[in-house]
Amino acid sequence: MKIIRLIFFLLASGLPGCTQQKKLKPVSSKQPLLTGVTRQKEQRVAHSESHRGINEGVSNMKNFSKIVFGANSFGLSLYKEISKQEPANKNLVYSPFSVWIIMSMLKAGVKGETQKQLDAVIHSNSDDSSFFTSCGELLGQIAHVPANSSLSILQANGVFRQTGYPMDPKFLETLKKHFGVVPFDVNFKKNPDKARSTIDDWVNARTEGKIQKLLGNAELRRDLYLFLVNVVRLKDVWSQRFTNLMDALDFYGFENVKKVRMINNVGEHTYADLGDFRAAGINTRSGIIDMIILLPSKKDGLNALEKKLDSDLLNKTLDHLKSRSVDLTIPRFKVDNDHMLVDNLRQLGIKAMFSEHANFLGIDGGKGAIRSTVTMIKQRAIIDVSKDGLEAVAATATGPSGIGAPQIPKDTVRFVANHPFLYLVRHKPTNSVLFIGRIVDL
Repeated sequence: MKIIRLIFFLLASGLPGCTQQKKLKPVSSKQPLLTGVTRQKEQRVAHSESHRGINEGVSNMKNFSKIVFGANSFGLSLYKEISKQEPANKNLVYSPFSVWIIMSMLKAGVKGETQKQLDAVIHSNSDDSSFFTSCGELLGQIAHVPANSSLSILQANGVFRQTGYPMDPKFLETLKKHFGVVPFDVNFKKNPDKARSTIDDWVNARTEGKIQKLLGNAELRRDLYLFLVNVVRLKDVWSQRFTNLMDALDFYGFENVKKVRMINNVGEHTYADLGDFRAAGINTRSGIIDMIILLPSKKDGLNALEKKLDSDLLNKTLDHLKSRSVDLTIPRFKVDNDHMLVDNLRQLGIKAMFSEHANFLGIDGGKGAIRSTVTMIKQRAIIDVSKDGLEAVAATATGPSGIGAPQIPKDTVRFVANHPFLYLVRHKPTNSVLFIGRIVDL
C-alpha cells in the first residue's frame, strides 16, 4: 500500500512594541496573490484571516481555563524539548500556540493509537465535539480586538491539498466551522513548482512580506497530498515608552561579558519575586498583550529555570504578579528561528504520526486507499523587541541618572535583565502563551 506524505508548516512573528497601530486587513481572495491555482470558485481559497465570523458571540465566551491549561502545558513541554536540543548559547523564539493549532487541526483527522498519543500530549479530551467547539471559541476570543485598539493580530490557517484528492465531509466541516478553513487545491503531483509558488505567495501576503519565500527553491515531493500552514502575527505598542540608555551596560552572556545598549522605563509594571527568579510584566497599550520576563536570581540560573518550567509554575508566577513601580532595564533584541519539530514531538510521545503506522483515516475516510505519514513539521518564528517598535529609529535620550532623569519613587524596585533570561508573550484575557523564548547572548 502506498504511503503518502503530509507536511505541516507553522509560522509565527511577534512584534511587541511596534510603532505601527494600523490593523492588519484580511486579504481578499479576489486579489491576484496566488499563482498556479486550480480555481473553480472563490470560496475554495483556503485561509482563515481571523475568527470574528466563526462561532460568533465573543461576549458569551465560555471559561477557557481547561483548554488553555492544556495548550500551555503542551507548549511549555515542547519548549523544554526544543531548548534541550538547541545549543546552550543560542537565543530562542517559538510559538507554542501556533504548534497547538496545527496539532488541534490534525486531531480532526487521526484515529486509533495515533489519536490516543496526540490527545495525551496536547491534553485534549476524547469528546471531539466539545474540544473543537472550545478551539473555535478560543480563536475567536484571540482574534477579537476592540475598535481603535493599538493591537493588530492575525491568526491564519492554510490547507493545501492535491487536486482531486477525496476528503471526508466531517473532516472538512470541522476545519471550516472551528478553524475557518476550506482546502485549497494545488497539483503537487504534476506541477510541484507552481504548488510551491502558491504556498509562498500565501505566506508572503499574510506575513506582510516578512517571510517572502518560505519554501524558496525547495523541491516539494510529488507524493504530497496535504500541506498545512499556520501563521500567527501580532503588533502592539508599549503602554509606556522606553528610552535608550546613554551608556552601554554589561550583559553577562552564556560565554562572555559584553557591553550592550539597553532600554529603560521607570513606571507601573507587574512584578513578582519568587526566590529562584524574579518576573516583570510589560504591558502594551491595548491591555490585551503583555510580555513577561523571567530573570533567574543567579547569573547562571537559566538552565535550572528552563528545567522546572511548566504550567503550574507559569500559573504561580501569574498569580504573584502585582502592579508596582519598577525601574525596568532590558536589552533590545531580535530573534529569528527555524525549528524542525518532528524529533521534539516524538520525545513528548507523539510517535505513530511519524511512522508507517500513522492512522489518518479521519481525513479521507479510507476513500483514498492510501496510508499517510507526516514527514516534517517546521516552524519559523520571529520576535523583535525595541524601545518603541520594529526597525524604529533610535531617539537620543537620557538614562535613569544624570540631567533630566525621571524622579524615581522610594518604593520602586530595580529590575535589570543583564544576564540570560526567559520571556513569554501572553494574550491576557485568556492567559494563552503565544510566544516563548530565551535570551542568552547579545
